[in-house]
Amino acid sequence: MDNCALNRRLAVAGIVLAASVLLLASGAPPALVSARSGRSANLAIDDERRARHAELRTHLASTHLAEFQHSLTALSNLDELGALDTWRVALNNPHPQLRSEAWRKYRAVQADLTRKQFVPEIARIDAPADEVLRLAKSSSLEVTIWSATDTQTIAAAPPYLIERLRDAGTPVSVIYDSVVAWEGARAAGDVSAQAITPQYLSPESGSATQIRIAVIDLAERSAPASGYSDWFGDESSFESITAMSC
Repeated sequence: MDNCALNRRLAVAGIVLAASVLLLASGAPPALVSARSGRSANLAIDDERRARHAELRTHLASTHLAEFQHSLTALSNLDELGALDTWRVALNNPHPQLRSEAWRKYRAVQADLTRKQFVPEIARIDAPADEVLRLAKSSSLEVTIWSATDTQTIAAAPPYLIERLRDAGTPVSVIYDSVVAWEGARAAGDVSAQAITPQYLSPESGSATQIRIAVIDLAERSAPASGYSDWFGDESSFESITAMSC
């Protein structure tokens, strides 16, 4: 082995050793370090995305034809979180002709952008529920947790949130591409679909909860109409309810 090759190997070994020493000194487990790295990467992506959208919004508010059309073309190809908010600027351009052109192009992408931001997929996420909720909140995205352990979460999450989780280095597997698809699989007897049924949709939850509605007219104290029960409480209870209603 020549001296150059030996020196390269020694240099690489030194870098790996130094990184290991720093990791041990910090006391942070590798998984936590990976999560922190993912968060930092997401923050950098968010900053870049916000800056790009802010610049687009400035040009989309312009009434200069060439400037507006160039930015509208870029917006038409924008497929990421925040695209819908940026479209609002183009759709409200003060020039009627430019506004009409924006609406025409918006209709071609509206359904796809809406689905990715608002329509949930059923996913298995290798992260605790609080981490999923934190990222959803910071992204202004909705998520419904179906079940969770310390290391894994089953959730109904929109595609943009799943994309952000993956960008942060979190493994995510989409089990069903919609709640409707999951419901169909469960109705067909799919064992996997039945196994992930959230507690609030389980048969036990439905049978344990009953809703009763009582209508009490406190405006008039007269004999009850036919078919309605009389007041079963004592007079002091009735007076208390009457007083609270005033």
